[in-house]
Amino acid sequence: MTGTVAASPGSTSLLRRLETALAPDGGVAGRRALVAAVAAAVVVPALLVVLNVLLVPVTGAWFVGLVAGLVLDLLAGTFALGVVSHRLTMRKLREQQRAVRSVELRTRAVEERAAHVESALYPDGARRPVTASLATPQDLAAASRSLGDRLQATQNLFALVSPRGPVPPLTGFVASPDVLLLLVQKFLTLRPFLTLECGSGTSTLFLALAAQQHGVEGRIVSLESDLAYAEGTRALLAEHGVAHLAEVRHAPLAPTGLPDHDAPWYDRAALEDLHDVGLAFVDGPPGKTGPQARYPFVPLLADRLAPRCVIVMDDANRREERGVTERWLPRLEGFSHRFLELTRGAGLFERGL
Repeated sequence: MTGTVAASPGSTSLLRRLETALAPDGGVAGRRALVAAVAAAVVVPALLVVLNVLLVPVTGAWFVGLVAGLVLDLLAGTFALGVVSHRLTMRKLREQQRAVRSVELRTRAVEERAAHVESALYPDGARRPVTASLATPQDLAAASRSLGDRLQATQNLFALVSPRGPVPPLTGFVASPDVLLLLVQKFLTLRPFLTLECGSGTSTLFLALAAQQHGVEGRIVSLESDLAYAEGTRALLAEHGVAHLAEVRHAPLAPTGLPDHDAPWYDRAALEDLHDVGLAFVDGPPGKTGPQARYPFVPLLADRLAPRCVIVMDDANRREERGVTERWLPRLEGFSHRFLELTRGAGLFERGL
C-alpha cells in the first residue's frame, strides 16, 4: 500500500473548530495541546504502516500497523473530545453563575424598592405586606398624600436652610423632613441660649446650618450614645463647614438611678454643664434600649429647662412614646402639649410662648 497521508479540507475545518472550543480565549497552551493530539491521531497510523512494511517482512504487516494506528487515533480523539467537553461544561457553568448573580442583584433591587413603598404607605412602622391585593385605594391615596406632604416639607425646609452639599436621605429611621422643618422653625423663633438634642444626625446639621445662615448665637449640643454614629455626625458637620457651631457629645448609656425607670439613659456626666435649655429635640435613645427609653429626659432635666422652652419628641405616635408623654405631663409645670400629625407623629411641649 503506497501513498501519502494528508489532512482534507474537512479535517482542517474540524481542527479549527476544535481549537476554538478548546481555547476560546486564545490560550497558547490549549492550542498546542489540541494540535499535538490531532497530529498524533493523523501521523502515528501512517508512521506505523511504513515501519511495519519496511522492517517486518511479514505479509499483512501493514494491516497490523494500520490497526494499531487506528487504535491510537481513537485514543487521541477520545482525549481531545474529553478536554473539549470539559472546557465547554466549565464555560456553561460560568455563564449560569453570572446569570444567578444577575437575578440576585435584581431581586435585591426589587426588595429595596418594596421597602421604600412600604415605608411610604405605613410611616408608623406597622409591618404589613404591600401587595397589589392588599393595597386598597385608601392606602394608595394615603401614600400619595404622605409623599406630597414630605415633598412640600422638604421644599419648605430647604427654603429656610440651604445645605452646601449633599445631605443623607431623609427616609428610614432618620428624622423626617416635616419634623426637621418644625424643629428649624422653633429654633429660629426662640433663638435659644441652649439647644439640646437626644440623638444626633441630620437634625444636628440643619440646626447648625440655621444658626450659621440666620445668625443664631446659642449653643447646640447633641448627646449621642453610639461613638461611630457620633463621629459620622461630626464628619457631616465638617463637610458643610459648620462643625464649630454644634457639639456632638459622646454620652454612653448608663443607669439613671431613677426609682421608677430601669432602662439606661445618657450618662449623667454628660449633663453637668447643660442649663437654660430653650429647645430640646428628643429622638433618642433607641427604643431597643428598654421600655419607654426616652422617659428620663424630663426627670433628669426638668429643672434645667428655660422659662421659655419648647420640647419636640419624635415618633410620638408609637405606643412607647405615648406612655412617655403621659408620664411627662405631670412633671412639666406650665407646659402645654399638642400632638402633631407628622410622618411619625410629634409631641410638642411649649412653655412661655
